[in-house]
Amino acid sequence: QRKSEMLFRSELAFALPGGVGTFDENFEMIAFNDLEKYKAPDAPIKPLIIVNIDGHFNGMAQLLDKAIETGFSDPEIKDAVHWARDTKEAMEMFEYLRRKPQGAVSTLMPPAA
Repeated sequence: QRKSEMLFRSELAFALPGGVGTFDENFEMIAFNDLEKYKAPDAPIKPLIIVNIDGHFNGMAQLLDKAIETGFSDPEIKDAVHWARDTKEAMEMFEYLRRKPQGAVSTLMPPAA
């Protein structure tokens, strides 16, 4: 119920370092954006700002890259994922995204390790 509310009522999500529940919620948001583009191609993307403190989510970035590289995922799944090194950078991204036109989200993936 909580995840459903988060997905359908939010316009943007932040992810702070956490455990498997956080990973689940992150991938749920990514999958939601991926599926929505097929149902409603003009629907705005719901950005996910991942606060990657000390590289906590580097493995997740590698997993997304591998899924795309092997053809199991569309490269567009990365369009809604933004990677911040700390909370200050996350808030700067939030302010930037808040001012952008809906649906005009760019990819900001961390550099490959």
